[in-house]
Amino acid sequence: MEFCSTACPDLILVAKDGYGFANGTTGAVTEAKAQITGSHGYLATNPKMNALFIAAGRGIQKGAHLEYVHNTDLALTTAYLLREKFPADGKILKGILKDGF
Repeated sequence: MEFCSTACPDLILVAKDGYGFANGTTGAVTEAKAQITGSHGYLATNPKMNALFIAAGRGIQKGAHLEYVHNTDLALTTAYLLREKFPADGKILKGILKDGF
């Protein structure tokens, strides 16, 4: 599995579920505690990293449902709805568009 195409790091650390990395330098391993700051270091392949996607407005079909949406598809779909061209990877989410749009 390829994680990046350029400037890849020599090492990627991923904490086991329920654990995390802290700013300390002791090397102690402890269970993750509730925190109010952001966290980084999760793999995009982890299903827990999936986010909710809701679309509504002009050109969007009511009640449409997609099983999974790739983030790379959002820019192209938005540009399509705005009738703009946007050079990006991905595809237009035609499954949520009204007929004839």
